Amino acid sequence: MVGCKTVLIIYSTTFYRKSRKFVQTIEYMSTIELRKRLIDKIQKTDNENLLKEVYRLLEVETENIEIYHLNDDQRNAVEEARQQIKKGESLTDEQANKEIDKWLSK
Repeated sequence: MVGCKTVLIIYSTTFYRKSRKFVQTIEYMSTIELRKRLIDKIQKTDNENLLKEVYRLLEVETENIEIYHLNDDQRNAVEEARQQIKKGESLTDEQANKEIDKWLSK
């Protein structure tokens, strides 16, 4: 992967309900920083139920994971897309949906 910043999206309603600010903060945290913060919080907690839930989530995460490796063409396409996004050459969901509807109506 290019760079260290990884955008994370948390779908867990437990985390979302407790703190929307937490979810928003996580979205812009690097994977390394997130890992450090999680380890710190895990080490400080005495909440057995929380620890069990974290363990369960991590077990689900590591089960049956198949790593997909991109070939050179795919990596180049991803990099090209990232550059287009940086240059503002992208569409919002609404714009994209309008383009699709227009294309489908032909």
